[in-house]
Amino acid sequence: MRGWCRAAFVTALICLPTVGTRAEEATVNPTIVDMPQITLVGIVQGAPEVGQLDIAAMWQRFGEGSQEVPGAVEGTGYELHIRTATEPCMHFCLTGVQVNELGLIPEEMFAKVLPPCTYAVFTHHVVEGYVKLNERVTAWLESSEYEEAHPYDFQLYDSRFTSMDDPESVQDIYVPVRPR
Repeated sequence: MRGWCRAAFVTALICLPTVGTRAEEATVNPTIVDMPQITLVGIVQGAPEVGQLDIAAMWQRFGEGSQEVPGAVEGTGYELHIRTATEPCMHFCLTGVQVNELGLIPEEMFAKVLPPCTYAVFTHHVVEGYVKLNERVTAWLESSEYEEAHPYDFQLYDSRFTSMDDPESVQDIYVPVRPR
């Protein structure tokens, strides 16, 4: 297994330990959903490790040009993380939106089409950090009847996400899976 934790959603945050929290309860029992093809448009950055990416700056830059994305689905944001299997390993991140139909997009933005897939969806309270979340998701993958289907995962930001500091603020982490 490539290891979900290598995605390490440590987007320039201080990762706080958690014990018996709501995030842990949600992570232990993810929801399994089937989703159709998804087309994302946004800003892309790559580096050998996720910690070398400036994801906050990516979101800021995307926000400055997001009104120029035709067909954007309103009310959601996506943070896609892709890990390469080839050496040297690279971690790519796309911050952006889902589009209903791909049209002409701003020059500095890129599109990524994700295949129809089954996902394990983990709801996460963002103030609780990502280190323990990564460990729990990895443990769930190792003990469940599922394995990673693709070397990517994404965070979905919707109306439940208010800020990185709000204890009630949540996001969903989508991990592509297939039966073992």
